[in-house]
Amino acid sequence: QGQLLVQKDEQLQLLKTSVEETVQTTVESGIKSYSAAVQQNSASGTVCNSNILKKVMKSVAAEEDRSKNLIVFGL
Repeated sequence: QGQLLVQKDEQLQLLKTSVEETVQTTVESGIKSYSAAVQQNSASGTVCNSNILKKVMKSVAAEEDRSKNLIVFGL
């Protein structure tokens, strides 16, 4: 019975290690893809000024389309 418990502990440790590695890989790939998207959009050089931002907000509010999400960074 002692050997069986030791084997189960080893299996659980291997499973834990495998899950940790998988989660870490998944998170890293998600961060890389987000970073790539930000870099692509930043590289285009398009900067929103306050007038453009106001127009966008007004058009979204006028349409009352709640399926659109607008995230504003850096204000």
